[in-house]
Amino acid sequence: TNDGTEPTTESRFYRAGLSIRNRSSAQDVLALIPTGGGWQPPSEPGFKATVLRARAFKEGAIASETVTRTFMVRPEPHFTMPVISLVTEPDNFFSPERGIYVSGVEGQGNFWQRGRAWERPVHIELFEPDGALAFAQDAAVRIHGGTSRQFPQKNLRLYGRNARGDAPFEYQLFPDRPTHSFKRFLLRATGHDHFYAFSRDPLMQAIVSEIDLDIQACRPAIILVNGEYWGIQNIRESLDEHYIESHFGHDSNAVDILEGYGSVNEGSGLHYEALLAYVRDHDLTEPLHYQQVQAMMEIENYIDYRAAEIFFYRWDMGNIKFWRPQTDDGRWRWFLFDTDVGYGGFAAVPNPWTFDMIAYEIEPNGPWTHLSLNDHNNPTATFLLRNLLLNEEFKNQFIQRYNDLLNSTFQPARALALIDGFQATLAPEMPAHINRWRAPGSINEWLNHVEGLRQYARRRPQYARQHLREHFNLETEVRLNIHAGSEAG
Repeated sequence: TNDGTEPTTESRFYRAGLSIRNRSSAQDVLALIPTGGGWQPPSEPGFKATVLRARAFKEGAIASETVTRTFMVRPEPHFTMPVISLVTEPDNFFSPERGIYVSGVEGQGNFWQRGRAWERPVHIELFEPDGALAFAQDAAVRIHGGTSRQFPQKNLRLYGRNARGDAPFEYQLFPDRPTHSFKRFLLRATGHDHFYAFSRDPLMQAIVSEIDLDIQACRPAIILVNGEYWGIQNIRESLDEHYIESHFGHDSNAVDILEGYGSVNEGSGLHYEALLAYVRDHDLTEPLHYQQVQAMMEIENYIDYRAAEIFFYRWDMGNIKFWRPQTDDGRWRWFLFDTDVGYGGFAAVPNPWTFDMIAYEIEPNGPWTHLSLNDHNNPTATFLLRNLLLNEEFKNQFIQRYNDLLNSTFQPARALALIDGFQATLAPEMPAHINRWRAPGSINEWLNHVEGLRQYARRRPQYARQHLREHFNLETEVRLNIHAGSEAG
């Protein structure tokens, strides 16, 4: 077959060879299926590969396994980024009854569904930019994410398992990371930044990659679905128990992972509930009480996390994920992820670099109902930072560390170099992506949004320092003095 369907005895029988050609001028099929709010059809037909699925049948014998191959013929010798070909029965994605990518019967939103019942089989091939096949295997796929599920282009979560059992992806997906085996990974469609700069979350994670934060590796790729061009999505690590085992060596079956306001993702929430209860019931101005909190959470990691969120103006502060190993001395750490609304993105105020995120993050009476899109600082969301800042040691450490980051990691030059790099990587493929999804609206619109990132990078530090001085009654800018001992090299 050449449409993604599994071959059966009713499928066309081929006795001779097939001619493979560039099919880009052929009419789109799957790309014309509405897939969410704001969907628009492509401006013109996009690139198409030829997908072939073959199977041998013999009367009285068990049919062979299906062999799937993707063939790409195009005028240019290769793409400028990896290509991931996803091949599946079209109904797995697009059927109103069971398709995971569409609104479904009466528009109720199949893409909102979760769990194993809404997982579908898929064949995946990854080609490097020079055309070399990196790996090909059967796997499983689900829709990934929260509110972004309603967007036309959706995040996908790939599982290294198939009908025969577990089958991890044995390949170094990220050249700058040593990991060669993945049980899961994501194909992320940039969330709320899909309509803007298309690079906010990768940018912010890259900025903080040099400090003590748990982040996701990122590699942009071109996606094909049953041969049809599906735009750019980022290959990302999945922040789960397998990530923790890979990066920290903790048993994936012995970790607690929580999200939001304490919802359990893996393990148990009892330790975190105990932490919050201790903070609530004890006076943290007392050194002994603060020492107990230090034994339950990694203070340095938490300060880096909050400093990044504050600097980046990442306003949906209830959208969090954190973890600990289930050991006697296991302490909580915070993932930085899903920052697409930051850096002046979706629902930002005018002149976003001026926004006082310190005030926002320590507000004791924030609204429980969102009066506007970026009212996410309810008392539960701000509880931990507000109370920790009552302790003089924590407060001084927070001030010093944030100031240190403003003089290093958050310097404009670092961000500007990264922005230039992301633009250079995306630019060759953005015309085809914009043609496919009509978002952003045009190349010039995309470039204007990228320029908005540069404005934020240049202007934010001045206001961040101002907010630091005002909230902590600092008469002058804090300066970090580092003294090397006499035995230092």
